[in-house]
Amino acid sequence: MWGVLHYTAASKVVYANPPDWAEMMIWRKKLKPGDLFVDVGSNVGAYALWAADCGATVIAIEPDRDTAEILRENVALNRLPVTVIEGALGAAAGCLTLSQGLDSTNRLLLDHDAKGQTVPVQTLDSVLAGRTAAGVKVDVEGAERLVLEGARESLNDARVEIFQLEWNAMSQTVLHEDRAPLFEILSKYGYRLYRPDVYGFLHPTGKEFGSDVFAFAPGVDPANPCIQPVYNRCTTGVQPVYNRCTTGVQPVYNRCTTGVQSVYNRCTIGVQSVYNRCTIGVQSVIVSCGRCGDGKCPLSCKGRCRTTN
Repeated sequence: MWGVLHYTAASKVVYANPPDWAEMMIWRKKLKPGDLFVDVGSNVGAYALWAADCGATVIAIEPDRDTAEILRENVALNRLPVTVIEGALGAAAGCLTLSQGLDSTNRLLLDHDAKGQTVPVQTLDSVLAGRTAAGVKVDVEGAERLVLEGARESLNDARVEIFQLEWNAMSQTVLHEDRAPLFEILSKYGYRLYRPDVYGFLHPTGKEFGSDVFAFAPGVDPANPCIQPVYNRCTTGVQPVYNRCTTGVQPVYNRCTTGVQSVYNRCTIGVQSVYNRCTIGVQSVIVSCGRCGDGKCPLSCKGRCRTTN
């Protein structure tokens, strides 16, 4: 994918493999070919491409116009089964106002006088249209409850097997509430909440603020993925590595040799900082173009780029 360094979500893909290691390893374990995955608040598509590489059919939803443009370019670059919807999800169909120019922290503006971009809104129920999703990731900067308000039919029928939900304090900024209302919705429909530790092991959790949570539908097994921590005695502390039971790749952080490296991958030439086709089927390209001047910028970046790597 295009690693545009001044886009937060894109730069995370450049500097880490994968960017949200514990969370993404859970999806690597859970998703299988033929599953449906919905990425709500997809940004430039890191989760969408990851899920598609697992074999899932993906619907990626992104409301910001500029970010949705890069998302579509990333999908085209990889030729994966990802459908992009430029818009938002909410409690009801209509329109909402979204902030502009805040990169991955663009958020819902409830003040009717606020200046921003007007975006179309659908509900998760309408997007699913009676289908069952193996996974739905919801990262909408504090408005996650509104997305679930628009998924009552799907929740009632347990047609979303696993949710990944942003669970930080942004809900206080956007909706002026903590996570208790969202917790109550999930509990009402029998969903159980878990939070992964740094190694990807899931632990039961409650409504307190923190990192992303995973909500499992009734009857869905939250058995932990096969991920193991490894002690690297030449470094300082415990370093997690991928276990071959998940992705077949063993990237190791090794400070005793050449500094911190995102991934050592011996099947390619040199060191790749992120996804590589010989491992998970997604090629990551660090692009800061430099070709804008002759009109050949692959990102349609409108002058945002500087150099090509």
